[in-house]
Amino acid sequence: MRKLLMLLALALVPMMVAAPQASAQAGLRVVTTFNHGYFLESLATDQHGNLYASVYPATGTIGQVVEVTPGGEHKTIANLDVGPFGLLTGLAFDSAGNLYVNDATFEASPAPGVFRVNPDGSTTRVATLPSSSSPNGLEFQDGYLYVTDSFLGAIWRFQPGKPASIWLQDPLLAPTSFIGANGQAFWRGSFYVSVADSGTIVRVPVKDNGQAGMPSL
Repeated sequence: MRKLLMLLALALVPMMVAAPQASAQAGLRVVTTFNHGYFLESLATDQHGNLYASVYPATGTIGQVVEVTPGGEHKTIANLDVGPFGLLTGLAFDSAGNLYVNDATFEASPAPGVFRVNPDGSTTRVATLPSSSSPNGLEFQDGYLYVTDSFLGAIWRFQPGKPASIWLQDPLLAPTSFIGANGQAFWRGSFYVSVADSGTIVRVPVKDNGQAGMPSL
């Protein structure tokens, strides 16, 4: 998995040759730079304007959650074992300001799941998912965590610390070759999920009783 992702990243290098000039024309700027070989997966922001990135190096089994200040300084605030093939994916804050991160290990031990990042840098597992799953996008809504599953073509829904269950599993979210349901965002009563393999965005309404409505393109 990790080797494949690195190959995909290398394939993008030729398209990035003109990036500095394009960025300058668009008024963009580099906020911070990580060491060569580090792979940044997901981002979240807190109420103070700090960025949080899920990161893993090209070698090793330890993924990192890194805080990036508005001034561009970054520090590692948590480390998690992702196994020899895994990575950290989605990040999200709850209403109390607690940060959560997905750990996609692709194996039974350590099992995939969701972790809360504690203020002292320790982590607490709040959900365990099957080894066949690939937790990816992470979103809080009305006290529930919603986790897209790229391998199972599903969305998990649970309250932190309680058993996770599949909220929706549908062919529209399923992978056709490698990665299905990916990132997600909540807007006006519905989740919008990007599906990587099919290049689609799927809308999933949330019913008044909390159940998933009929998904549609």
